[in-house]
Amino acid sequence: MRFDGALFLAVLAVAGAAGAQTTESPEALQAEAQAAFDRGDPRAALALARRASAVRASPRLIRFMAVMQYELGELPEAVDQADRCVLASQASEDPADRTDTLGVCQRMAAELGAQVGRLDV
Repeated sequence: MRFDGALFLAVLAVAGAAGAQTTESPEALQAEAQAAFDRGDPRAALALARRASAVRASPRLIRFMAVMQYELGELPEAVDQADRCVLASQASEDPADRTDTLGVCQRMAAELGAQVGRLDV
């Protein structure tokens, strides 16, 4: 069974700067990351999402990074991000993260994990 990354991609909440002005707020970086993905550049989207994550990582942003890594063929990293998303969703105070995002991340982790062999020591 093939994992369809686009199926799990949700629209990120966009707040803050608009237009060509670039700021380092996580919201603006997330909006830029979504725009990069929408124009077909998952590598740029992932780089921008990583910058946003360095400021503040939300479960939805972590999920977005997992999808970008999947799109780029970085399966072990995508599995790690999906696992991280599960933990972040469980710890979140946002009810949407604890239900919707958690469910998506659990499915991603299971489906991607089945595609990647791991050795835990």
